[in-house]
Amino acid sequence: MDFSNISITNKGTAALLGALNYFNSVRTECYVSGIDELERIDIGLFPNPAVDHVQVTSVTAISAWELFDAKGVVVKSSRAKKSQSPGLNFELDIRNLSPGLYQLHVKDVDGKSGMNAIIVE
Repeated sequence: MDFSNISITNKGTAALLGALNYFNSVRTECYVSGIDELERIDIGLFPNPAVDHVQVTSVTAISAWELFDAKGVVVKSSRAKKSQSPGLNFELDIRNLSPGLYQLHVKDVDGKSGMNAIIVE
């Protein structure tokens, strides 16, 4: 993404755009190593940026997830109970979160993991 044509109206917006530029310049991928190959989960997030919820999609069944704030603190998490079957899609309620940049880390039933950034407005 190119943010060079966006006008900045306050310090909060400037900080958010700076963080976006940083995350766009750093490739963030999480790998689990095996004997033969490296594997990771690709997850989709929409809408992103979001205000009250984010739909999370994956091609593999998600068994657990954690949402981290910019300080690395877990602000939300969930694990599938033994009586539940892991899902490919779920909705993440973000209504009570402060605006900013967050990282969603997910794990599937095979132990593979992945992550993606969420912008809360």
